[in-house]
Amino acid sequence: MHILLINPNNDCFTNPVLVKIIEEVERDESLSLTLALTRQSMSAPDKFKQVRQIYMKDINVNWPKKIWKWGPILLNLIFLVGYCKKNMVSKILGVDPVGFILAARIKSFLRKIEVHYLSFEIFFLTEVMNNKPFFKIKKKEIKYGKYLDVLVIQDKVRKELLINENKWNNRPIECVFCPVAPSLFSTDPYARKLYRDKLGINENECVIVHSGSVDKWSGGELLPKILAVGLPPNFRLLVHSKYKFNPENKAHKQLLQLASTGYPLILHDQYFADYEDYLNFLQVADVGLALYEADFTTPYTGKNIDEVGLSSGKFSTYMLLGIPTIATPNASFIRLNKIYKFGTILYDVREIGKHLQDLTVNMPVKNCKELYMAELNPEKQIFKYVRLLTRKKI
Repeated sequence: MHILLINPNNDCFTNPVLVKIIEEVERDESLSLTLALTRQSMSAPDKFKQVRQIYMKDINVNWPKKIWKWGPILLNLIFLVGYCKKNMVSKILGVDPVGFILAARIKSFLRKIEVHYLSFEIFFLTEVMNNKPFFKIKKKEIKYGKYLDVLVIQDKVRKELLINENKWNNRPIECVFCPVAPSLFSTDPYARKLYRDKLGINENECVIVHSGSVDKWSGGELLPKILAVGLPPNFRLLVHSKYKFNPENKAHKQLLQLASTGYPLILHDQYFADYEDYLNFLQVADVGLALYEADFTTPYTGKNIDEVGLSSGKFSTYMLLGIPTIATPNASFIRLNKIYKFGTILYDVREIGKHLQDLTVNMPVKNCKELYMAELNPEKQIFKYVRLLTRKKI
């Protein structure tokens, strides 16, 4: 049984869910897989070198106004329809709205194919009204719901958001829930000391980590405020970014200035090509920050962030590693903290010192790992999903 996965994003080999799906499909001898991709931020790991890969300059679904500019989009569609027909593709997995729309277009020619929508980002019509390209994508996404067979999404809250937003309530859509989270991983017991020594961190110091973007939506604007309020003695803030800190970037410039003027701040911008190296590095931390703050400046950073749910790879990674976390007050984090007590919810940045001191009295490492195993471990859901892929008919 042949499967085609279409990913218009550059994250195919850094998205832990996609990586695990590819891994499990490859392991199943009854399945074969082709990836249709644009240029990736990271090359395919060696274990995926045998996976068939088709690289396209761009994966776009909006037809330009001028007909003579339709060429690249039309050629991509014709090529993929032909490829699916020749290779007897039975299921197409479309990632996010653009991947899903292209998968649905192929099904409009080859009706026996199943279309699966792997949703990691939700666009909302009210947030794209003034953004013509995204508005067109959103309208197409809603329209092509008639071709959707299976939806893979993080949790029930995000499912309801997408289904209601797209008015798909009366469609017979099978759903699989799969949090964005890394799979179980045995960390290197020596990595913590190794990386702490490299960063000049004493073992008696408590490290708070912010990993990822320092844009507002990811809590970047809260970091200077946290430092201004003041950390308790022996606490240091580690900000890790896979991109180099650039003095031309406003947020980067502010952090660089703070680091150079004596604040307890460590900036680390090493890129980890191997995800397992990144997980080992994060062991330097004692407390994690998952401070999401919607800024509504793009279709990606509005309500999609307000209701981040179980789509936060950062939060899931902290839970896997047993790093107690201070999180922003969205519905999912509040619910999870009531049940598992993974850390604290930050309602007011001025309370950061109290939260940190409370956490150090009783670090809930075990609670975090229990939360991961109960609600975030993606393996059970991905195994279930791969079994679904082996079915001849839904």
